[in-house]
Amino acid sequence: MARIASIMVDRDNAVSRSGLGCVMGSKKLKAVAVHGSKPIRLHNKYKFYELAVAAHKKMLSHRFAGDVIRYGTTILVDLMNKIARYPTRNFQSGYFEKYEKLSAEVLRERYRVGEVACFGCPYHCKKRHMVRSGKYACDGGHGLEYETLDAYGGRIGNDDIEAIIYANQLTNRLGMDTDNVGGVIGFMTELFEKGIIDEKFTGGIKFRWGDPELLVKMIRMIAYKEGIGKLLAEGTHRVAQKIGGEALKYDMTVKGVDIPAQDGRAQKSMGLSHAVANRGADHLTSAEFLSEVGWPDAIIERFDNLAKKIYGRSIMPEGADRLDPKFKPLMVVESENFAAVADSLVVCKFSTHWPPALYYPDIAKALTYATGISFNEEDVRRIGERIYILERCYNLREGYSSRDDRLPERFLKEPAPAGPCKGHVVELDEMLREYYRLRGYDENGYPSYEKLKSLDLLEAAKELNITQ
Repeated sequence: MARIASIMVDRDNAVSRSGLGCVMGSKKLKAVAVHGSKPIRLHNKYKFYELAVAAHKKMLSHRFAGDVIRYGTTILVDLMNKIARYPTRNFQSGYFEKYEKLSAEVLRERYRVGEVACFGCPYHCKKRHMVRSGKYACDGGHGLEYETLDAYGGRIGNDDIEAIIYANQLTNRLGMDTDNVGGVIGFMTELFEKGIIDEKFTGGIKFRWGDPELLVKMIRMIAYKEGIGKLLAEGTHRVAQKIGGEALKYDMTVKGVDIPAQDGRAQKSMGLSHAVANRGADHLTSAEFLSEVGWPDAIIERFDNLAKKIYGRSIMPEGADRLDPKFKPLMVVESENFAAVADSLVVCKFSTHWPPALYYPDIAKALTYATGISFNEEDVRRIGERIYILERCYNLREGYSSRDDRLPERFLKEPAPAGPCKGHVVELDEMLREYYRLRGYDENGYPSYEKLKSLDLLEAAKELNITQ
C-alpha cells in the first residue's frame, strides 16, 4: 500500500494530502457512504436565503471573479511564474522558462471540453479537459488544478501538457496525491542529477528533468510498488531518510509532507505558512493569498485594525509587499484562524480567501440564521482560534514541537535565482518568533496556560502538562 494514497471522492476529486488513503486502507476501510433520511431545517430560511443571494452577488462582483470563472486555478501558472513563485526542478527556482506551454489559455483553447461546479456555486471553477489523439489520448476528467500543473510540470521540468492531463487522470484512477508523486519524482531527479544516486540504485531507470514518459511510468510503478516504485511509495521524506547523507539536503518537505506549489522565497507569508501549518507543508491552512498580488483594500479591511491595536500603526505599505517579512506573522495567524472557520463549515476558500469576498460578518449571520443561536464576529473569531490551537495541541501530544516548524535549508540559505524575488531567502527565524508571540506559544511551540484557559481548552493543558 502506497503511503501517498488519497481518499477518492467520485472519479476526480480527492482528499489527498498526508496519506489519508493509506490510513483508510490500513484499517481495511474501503469506503464511507452517507445517506440522509431527514430534511435539513434552517432556523430562518428566508433570511438565510437572502444572505445566500447577497453572498453570490459579492462573489460575482469581485474584480477577480472573472478569472476564477474563466480559468479556475489554472490561471495561477501564469501569475505565479511571473513572480517566480512556481516551483521548478525540485524548488531550485521559482521560474519555469517553458511555462507558456502549460498556461491557462493553452488549456482553455486546445483541451477544455466542459466545466463542473460544486452545488450552488456560481464560479464553476473546475474545468474538464480531454486529449483527443496521440499516445496521451484520454478523457482527462475534471479537476486539473494549479497544484498538479506544477507537480507534473515545473517541479519535474516537464512542459508536455498532454502528458500532464493524462498523468493527472491516471493518478486519480490509481488513488494517489499528485503533489506527493511529483514531489518524490522531482527529489529523485535532483539526486540523480547531482550523482547522489545512480542507475544501480534506481534499477536502471534514468531520472531526468522534463521526461514525460518517466512521469507516467513512475506513477504506475509507485501505485503497484514495482521496482524502485516500492521505495518511492513511502513518500519523499521517508525516501530521503532511507538514502541519508547528502540526499537529506534536497528533501523538500515539512513535517514529512511535500511542500506544495509555492516557493516561499517569493512570498514570505507563504514560507512561514508552510513551516507552521498543523498538517505539514500546506498553503491552504492559512490561505494567506492577499500579499501574493498585493490587494491593499482587502489587506486593510482584514488586518489594519489589528495591526494598529498590536503595533500602533497601519499594516501598509509592508502588508502588501510579498517580499517584506514585516507584518506577515500577523497576516498568517489571522488567515489561519479564518481558514479554520471556513474549513469547519465546508465553505470554499474561493469565496473567503481568493477572491476575498466573504468574511467574519457574513459567516456570523449565516450561523445565526441557520441555527437560531446568536453569533457575532468575535464569537466566530474565537471559534477559529480555538480550532487552530486545539489542532496544535494534538500535534504536540503526538511529539511535534518547535523543532518541526522548519523549512528545508534551500529556502533559508539559497537565494532565489530568478524573477522579482531574485536574491531573497525566507527570514523564517524572524517571522517565527513573532508568530509564536502572537499565538501565545513559548519558545518550544507550546501554547501558554493562559491562552488555553482563554479558549476553554484546559483539558488540553492537562494532557500536555501545561500549568500556570
